[in-house]
Amino acid sequence: MQIKQSTGIKREKSDKTDSYDIALYACRFEDRAQKYQLPSKVLKSLSLLLSFRERLLSNKHALSVSSKEIRRVLQRDATVRYIYEQSQKQIKHINKEIKNIEKKMLELIGQDKMIQANYQRISSIKGIALINSVAIIVATQNFTSFENSRQFACYAGMAPFGKQSGQSLKTRPHVSHLANKKIKALLTQVAQCAIRYNPDLRDYHERKLKEGKNPKLVINNVRNKLIHCIFALVRTEQLYQVNHFWQTNKYIA
Repeated sequence: MQIKQSTGIKREKSDKTDSYDIALYACRFEDRAQKYQLPSKVLKSLSLLLSFRERLLSNKHALSVSSKEIRRVLQRDATVRYIYEQSQKQIKHINKEIKNIEKKMLELIGQDKMIQANYQRISSIKGIALINSVAIIVATQNFTSFENSRQFACYAGMAPFGKQSGQSLKTRPHVSHLANKKIKALLTQVAQCAIRYNPDLRDYHERKLKEGKNPKLVINNVRNKLIHCIFALVRTEQLYQVNHFWQTNKYIA
């Protein structure tokens, strides 16, 4: 995408022209080149299991919706009854496979001490479970692909940016559509769960809503707080503590 944005106006599209653009970009910005490191076998396996689990969930949803819909329309038909029963059997089998995948994930996490330590730190935050923790670890390559939480928030489409040019253009900061939508959706689920079970974030969420803030803006703030908290725990090698800042201030006072 970076190369495509830098090529300007183009009238031709072919493998030859694309190769030329890539080579030209590489020569111009040779000083910015960074060595790519392959992910570890554990991270690669976790990524494959995440993808496989997503496909199973998609199949489960398709079977569930279609079988219930046809049963609702044609209740007394024997063929419909057969389709519904077979669909339920497949759904039970998928549920069993999903549980096996999650067990396999835990086994893989236990094989790498660094991944296991970061997993424990992430999952110590109320509202973040196994799948969300694994997705964050895979997306960050176990927190080696991003220098800080701000970069990851930008990657996930949660860092607000504004536009300003002279006196004619000045917009309020807003998030960009260029983002990893899967990670963004997962972190939205984490934020919604955290404001229910995490007292720190629940109090913050309620306070901002009472101030008249937009609910979507507050959810995005909660997501950013979670990201900053996760990176802080990994950086300081600590587990999450409820009311940590309040206890610290009380101790200092």
